[in-house]
Amino acid sequence: MDDYLLRPIAKLREEGWSDRRLRAAIANGELARPVRSIYGEPRELSGKDAHLARARGILMRQGTSVALSHVTAAIVHGLSVSDNDPGDVHLTVPPPARGRKRSGYHVHVAPLTEEDVTEVGGVRVTSLARTAADLARGVQFAWGVIAMDHALRRGVTRTELDRLVEAAARRSGVETLRRVVAFADGRSQSAAESASRVTMDRAGLPAPTLQFRVSNPSGWIADCDFGWPDRGVVGEVDGEGKYDERVARGSSAGKVVREQQDRDELIRQCRWWPTHWGWSLAWDVQGLGDRIRGAFESALGFTR
Repeated sequence: MDDYLLRPIAKLREEGWSDRRLRAAIANGELARPVRSIYGEPRELSGKDAHLARARGILMRQGTSVALSHVTAAIVHGLSVSDNDPGDVHLTVPPPARGRKRSGYHVHVAPLTEEDVTEVGGVRVTSLARTAADLARGVQFAWGVIAMDHALRRGVTRTELDRLVEAAARRSGVETLRRVVAFADGRSQSAAESASRVTMDRAGLPAPTLQFRVSNPSGWIADCDFGWPDRGVVGEVDGEGKYDERVARGSSAGKVVREQQDRDELIRQCRWWPTHWGWSLAWDVQGLGDRIRGAFESALGFTR
């Protein structure tokens, strides 16, 4: 989105645009207006990019102390969110400013330390750690874990998170934030893996070992998303992107399936029982619980 040029109305007027010409340009599609008084090229944008265009436009109208935050900052940082076009743009400004909610945007008031703010693509935004913490206070637990796992995977430290939990002690949602931070694990490699961990916990399943390595005397065979060494089971959550990327790189769908079958056979020869599930089952407490417990039972016949 960095290449989407936005110009405030004052700049266009300097260039000789009259109000009448601007109205005509909007009507005939020569210009787009993502937010009031901010204009851009009439390009077809995805939901995520349209949200970011509105965010940049709104930020241009604010003071220099304001930063994009919450779900808007999460999209800027590339974190997984439940909706890539969440509607209102979220910003945070430090006190003594007052919070406000207007059509299209929501301004939160909260302290912003130097550590809490960064710049991404020329846009002032809350840091990755602060963004994950703010998001966790206001979204469903599972989506908070998804964001926090991703942040840890990208280098956010436990020390940073502990500081943010302490700073949010009097703010709404802090108990959820504490639970998310305690549960989060940067070894989760995808949103589907993070969601699966939450669902396993809710289903009362034993906690798995993450990124479990399967090997034989000759060496490495596979790294699996999850492993239950005492049950002889390994598990993998297969999001569509996992296979779409391989097809995009030139593999046929049939080849991808055969390679998966060959890999599973090698895992079984190492006396591990593999089980797989997809994105939908990763959120289904009963369904995922039944799938993994069924694998536990199937593995009982293996001699380890």
